[in-house]
Amino acid sequence: MSETTPKLRDIAIEHLAVQTSTLGRMRVLQTVGDLADHLLNDWPDDHGEKHYAARLACIDALEGRLSAGACRIAFLEAAAEDGVWTMAPNRPDGLEGRPRHQSWHKKKSPWRRGKSR
Repeated sequence: MSETTPKLRDIAIEHLAVQTSTLGRMRVLQTVGDLADHLLNDWPDDHGEKHYAARLACIDALEGRLSAGACRIAFLEAAAEDGVWTMAPNRPDGLEGRPRHQSWHKKKSPWRRGKSR
């Protein structure tokens, strides 16, 4: 590979932001390699079937059998299934970017006005 040829991991995608395992930290992913790295190294332990499919999609994209855009969609589907928060422009319909583990905001707070303690 010459110095002007991009490395396989540098295949560009339409960027997206994703939560990391560090509380309050976000990471911007811009390449297929970034997607693969995040799936392998910074994903929750309780992942579903779409996580595995997204990992395979990254391999296929890196080997030229799948487009980078299709790989990005597989990543977003895995994130939606596993409750990983993402912020992505041009998100396919039906893929929400909110974590599933935020039931705390639906609970009534004892600090609301008119509530006795």
